[in-house]
Amino acid sequence: MTTRKSSTGALCITAVLLCLVFVLGGAQVAQADTVYTYTGNNFNFFYNGTSCGSVCSVSGSFSVSTALGANLVNYTVAPTSYSFADGLSTNTDQNSQVNTFTVSTDGSGNIIAWTIYTQINGAHNPCSNNEYSIQTTNTQDLGEMTGNICTSPFDEYALINNNPGTWTEVTVANTPEPASLALLGSGLIGLGAGVRRKFIQ
Repeated sequence: MTTRKSSTGALCITAVLLCLVFVLGGAQVAQADTVYTYTGNNFNFFYNGTSCGSVCSVSGSFSVSTALGANLVNYTVAPTSYSFADGLSTNTDQNSQVNTFTVSTDGSGNIIAWTIYTQINGAHNPCSNNEYSIQTTNTQDLGEMTGNICTSPFDEYALINNNPGTWTEVTVANTPEPASLALLGSGLIGLGAGVRRKFIQ
């Protein structure tokens, strides 16, 4: 009797482990995103000489599903998401109608040259809306803080020449998706109940 129970227990444990491998193997893992964050230098004046009011800067980040490769030259990036701000406006993939992301990298995949441009109200319609364009390159940061595009489309730009900011890169770790965790949990509960019944018999 003891031998039979031990054999049954060993078989159940083996079945549990095999099913666990099956469940984990079928569990989808969320894609890892690489986030590139730009930190611009501070400025406190606009292109036309108007004061910023408080210290401002062009800063932000964009995410890609795969890290940028090495030795890229004027490579066009299609970010999964982005957000850039200039101290007044925040342009994101949700509210920008126009965007351009072009980068160059060194042998280690670090960004060494870039042109990133985002613009709200890219269709200039309605005319009363501000464009709120934000641009950063490896030679200048440029942001339209205010200004009616009908009368002064180039009014009050924040401009820093030959004083680029810096980039940092962070890869977001893989995490199981909620549906996969639920599948795993329900599988383990069912297997546990089956093992319990076997031992009770």
